[in-house]
Amino acid sequence: MYSSSNTTLMDVARSITCTQEVLERTIESLQQSTTTLLNNFQVPLHSESVQSLMSEFESAKHMFKDVDTPFKMNKYFLENFDLVKPKEIFLGHRADTARKQGQMKQVLAADTCQYISVIDTIKFLFSNVQMQKEYLQSNKQFD
Repeated sequence: MYSSSNTTLMDVARSITCTQEVLERTIESLQQSTTTLLNNFQVPLHSESVQSLMSEFESAKHMFKDVDTPFKMNKYFLENFDLVKPKEIFLGHRADTARKQGQMKQVLAADTCQYISVIDTIKFLFSNVQMQKEYLQSNKQFD
């Protein structure tokens, strides 16, 4: 989702928050229904299997806890998916206009670009066995 060029980090964070709220409400409802059903069948709620089931419900309620803020999201993907952070490169200044105190004024704005190493990206892609197989398969087709 975040890889789309017109999707911002805040859009992703909002989507995660909304999904988390819906998921928590749904799981809470399922947990209450399960508890009611178990009570109706006179299953002891303190048994090990019921406690295990309830712990699964609690765990599922908090499945987004590692990615619910932009900082946690970046940290999670850096640690688990080899996210390569882009480097911001300063290109120079340009003249721009900005409204200050109701009047348009000339200001200098910094021009930058985001750079991600092509070599690191290729290394990451080919560290995946499936990607290696796809590449070798496509080469066989053209030989």
